[in-house]
Formats: sequence, structure tokens, C-alpha cells
Amino acid sequence: MAAEAPSPEDRASKIQEKTREHLAAGTRLPFEVNVTNLFNQRAGVSYYEFAIPTNLINPSRPSRFPGDLGVDWAKVMKGYNYVDALNATGAFAGVQAKTTLASRYGMPQVFQQARNLRLALRFTF
Repeated sequence: MAAEAPSPEDRASKIQEKTREHLAAGTRLPFEVNVTNLFNQRAGVSYYEFAIPTNLINPSRPSRFPGDLGVDWAKVMKGYNYVDALNATGAFAGVQAKTTLASRYGMPQVFQQARNLRLALRFTF
């Protein structure tokens, strides 16, 4: 029968036992390493989600009187395709002008933290 490989817990206890042999009785010297973002990926975690800076995509219509907002409330209340509204296509063709999207739309704005290494050495007596 082949001998099984020792588990990580067994290895850790053997290391601790060896450490105890070199220290005074009743003392311990544990060592700890914590690493975040080990491969330093810097991946985006949050993306700019506003298509236009005002974030206001209203279907427009010609103004009927001074001070009129020019919003087609019938489309707002029944629902409309906001992509068509941005591109002035579909139901919005000829009714309103094409809107320029924000240049940072869909681009990452928050990234992962850089690699971080934390070492700890504790002496217990």
C-alpha cells in the first residue's frame, strides 16, 4: 500500500512543531501571508453607464407654444426604444436629431486594487 501525502494541516503542524523546538517552552512564532490580486490584473469593475452627460433621453416633438418643453409625452407614457431615440431612427426618424454619445460611455472607470501583500509575524510568549 502506498503512503498518502500529508495534508496541509499536518504539514503546518509539523512546521509549528519544528518552530517550537527552537524556541523556549510555551512560546510560538507563527508566520502569515495575505495576498490580494496576486496576478495584478487591474481589470475594470465599474463602467461609465451614462449614454449622454445629462442622462435625459426624451422623445421630442415640435414646440406648440412659447415655453413648451417639446417632449412627446404620449411616447414617454407608452414606452419607447431609447436606442432609436439616441440614433434618431425608427419612430424618431425625422422627428429629432441624432444625439452624440459621451466618449467615455461603456469604458471602465473603477479598476481592481493593485497587488497587495501583507506579512505577519507574531511572537507569543
